[in-house]
Amino acid sequence: MSQLARTILNGEHLVTALLREQETLSAVETFARRDELGEIREQGESRFYGDRIPVSAPQAHQQLAFEVDLDRCSGCKSCVVACHHRNGLDEEETWRSVGLLRGGSVFEPAVRSVTTACHHCLEPACATGCPVLAYEKDSITGIVHHLDDQCIGCEYCVLMCPYGVPQFNERLAIVRKCDMCAQRLAVGEEPACVNACPTEAIRITLVDREEIRTEAKAGTFLVGAAEPSVTCPTTRYVSSEESLRNLKPANLGSIQTAKPHRPLSFFLVLSQVACGASLVAAGAQLIGRTQLSQLIARFAALLAITSVAVSTTHLGRPKFAFRAILGVRRSWLSREIACFGGYTMLAATAALANLNPYAADILHIATALTGLAAVATSVMVYSATKRPQWRLPRTAWRFSLTVVASALLIALLSTTAMRSLAAAHDIAIFFAFASAAKLFLDALTTQHAWCDGDGPDVLTARLLRTPLRRPVLARVTSGLCAWACAWGVVVTLSIGTPAELPLAFACAASALWLLQELIERDIFFRAVPTNGMPGARI
Repeated sequence: MSQLARTILNGEHLVTALLREQETLSAVETFARRDELGEIREQGESRFYGDRIPVSAPQAHQQLAFEVDLDRCSGCKSCVVACHHRNGLDEEETWRSVGLLRGGSVFEPAVRSVTTACHHCLEPACATGCPVLAYEKDSITGIVHHLDDQCIGCEYCVLMCPYGVPQFNERLAIVRKCDMCAQRLAVGEEPACVNACPTEAIRITLVDREEIRTEAKAGTFLVGAAEPSVTCPTTRYVSSEESLRNLKPANLGSIQTAKPHRPLSFFLVLSQVACGASLVAAGAQLIGRTQLSQLIARFAALLAITSVAVSTTHLGRPKFAFRAILGVRRSWLSREIACFGGYTMLAATAALANLNPYAADILHIATALTGLAAVATSVMVYSATKRPQWRLPRTAWRFSLTVVASALLIALLSTTAMRSLAAAHDIAIFFAFASAAKLFLDALTTQHAWCDGDGPDVLTARLLRTPLRRPVLARVTSGLCAWACAWGVVVTLSIGTPAELPLAFACAASALWLLQELIERDIFFRAVPTNGMPGARI
């Protein structure tokens, strides 16, 4: 119970109690009073700041880490201003943010301000995901450094970090983040945020790596933050209270759409359609339809080349895109780029080469298999982020159905144009079922919209039903129209209409399905809740 509440219960008049409480200076006001009286200048800053960094270097089993006293943090944002000024950040760029935890009970409400920055994790996901090896963890201090000159601005580290730490700088077209003011620490000076905090709520401390791993496995970290076992964050949040379990981030449950990443949306759709085309080309080659196989192979190669070209527009510095395979040993994004590079070369070779039937069979099969492997890496690129909305099963069936539906549509167009009516009839039915399955499975993501709570599935459902309502409606409408056009092909073929009508229905189904796929990929990126840390931006 607060001191004010105890005073009122003891019989003191409310006004008197409030006036008494106002007579007590806050920590910020106390610091300012000391500065006005000259105490800081007379006694030196070391009395107030000097004990907030370790006096010795980390041992082999230790590393440097932030420690935040939640009872001391007043939310004044001096740390944010100091970090911004000392590091020369742009106007909209922040490496440290201040959020709020609130909860408690009606009779004793609790509020805690939380200052947060990079946690310099033991297993930094940003470093694991970076395709150009632009992150390195210092073996002595444990500080996770970002190499600005190496960065190509792909922003994959932004997706990988569960705490929203890396920030994309629009002016420089690269990602940047907190490095614990390593240059200041190297000469015995405190980081900017530590030095500026008037309440001494932030300090640099030494932590034991094994203790951090144990605590992360037990789920011990800041309440409301992402699961710590993924990256093992080293920041320590301390409080004099016995438990903070009934506190929740003030921004928890907020629904705000994420960044759309539209070049990636186009890349995913076009590359998966190209893979479907390669499957059809391989099938046509195996059954002896060489000319048809060559035509579809050229279409697949064109789509593959276009998709790769479009993907480079997503990069902040596309001229350094060649670096993206440097992290192939640990980054799924590097593996995706390598696989699609190989697939594109094979697709172009299959489209242009004039080989004997046996060699052509092998080439088309190799192209199709490489395309499937590339799509599998695309699945892992997003599954590796550990975001619930992109978990492996959900992403796998979404991308797989795109490949299957695309292959069926291309086969439908081919058989309808060649007037292979029996085959076109069966393929149209298969596509109708495949498209219906995808629409139905995607519709399941909205079933939590009316549920209580603030879990990721609930927030995603609310995003789909509120800010993303129009794109969802457009996607469902175009998908249902494509499904209806597929049945139009079946009906017109069944009743024996002129061949032009089934072909028109097939073309309409293809156009509408491609439209709904592009809208679905846009929603795929935007319908991701942005709650990483209290007050942090993702």
